[in-house]
Amino acid sequence: KNKVKWDAKTRQIWGVGLDEDISYETFTSSLHKDDRIPTEKAVNKAIDPKGNGEYFTEYRIINRVDKKIHWVAATGKSFFEDGKAVRMIGTNEDITKRKKIEEVLSDSEKRFRQLAEAAFEGLLLHKNGIINDVNQALLDLIGYKRQEIIGKPLLNLVDPAFHKLVQKRLRIPYEIEVINRKGEKIPVEIQARNF
Repeated sequence: KNKVKWDAKTRQIWGVGLDEDISYETFTSSLHKDDRIPTEKAVNKAIDPKGNGEYFTEYRIINRVDKKIHWVAATGKSFFEDGKAVRMIGTNEDITKRKKIEEVLSDSEKRFRQLAEAAFEGLLLHKNGIINDVNQALLDLIGYKRQEIIGKPLLNLVDPAFHKLVQKRLRIPYEIEVINRKGEKIPVEIQARNF
């Protein structure tokens, strides 16, 4: 009972020596304080015989040697005998680099959103003609709510007389008319570029 076997890579993530005995407390004592409760809930769910025994979670640990925070993706499966979990097998992967990249991307997306919302010009992002996002200035101009146009074809907003022009021109500025929610035509200048 309470025996834990870790390979050399997992021991390195936790900062545990190769000859050091490992227990469940070794695992839990290194969990980041904000991740301790949700991680223990995930483990308890995995060892509950009423469930499927599967375990997947991401959490932070504090490495015992370098005292740095490491992100871990853990996947496991519990095995039961006589209605009790008798062992769990799984993997631990250090995903610290991935989490740092995700954080940088998230910060970049927030900065882009702030910049887009601060712009006086209407901005629209689309992929293959399907609207992904718009800023408030464009919503104010056309009178729609964001949820009404996200995921809809871009050409739904364009006066049909200008459909071919929009499809043809990508990088050269041009003028067309869009149709607002009330059906009114509004002249706009379009300049598009691929990202």
